[in-house]
Amino acid sequence: MTMFTGFFRHPTILMVLDSFFIDSWVGVFRVALALLKQFKHELMVSTDIAFVAQFFHELKDKSESLNIHELLYESLKFGLTDA
Repeated sequence: MTMFTGFFRHPTILMVLDSFFIDSWVGVFRVALALLKQFKHELMVSTDIAFVAQFFHELKDKSESLNIHELLYESLKFGLTDA
């Protein structure tokens, strides 16, 4: 459950945890997919996995400009279910 706590600020973490408590792990997967979709262009510029790891390591600095409400809304569009 600590996977997002190193990348986001406290209010954002609480919203991701809410998503977990509402939809279980499906909510966490939706948020992860929404993050990948949002940063798709930045991530696709390199084939080096170290670049991707560094990108997510630096995500906390970028998270201030991240609209968490929009991210959570986008995460719901993936339509994943627990079935």
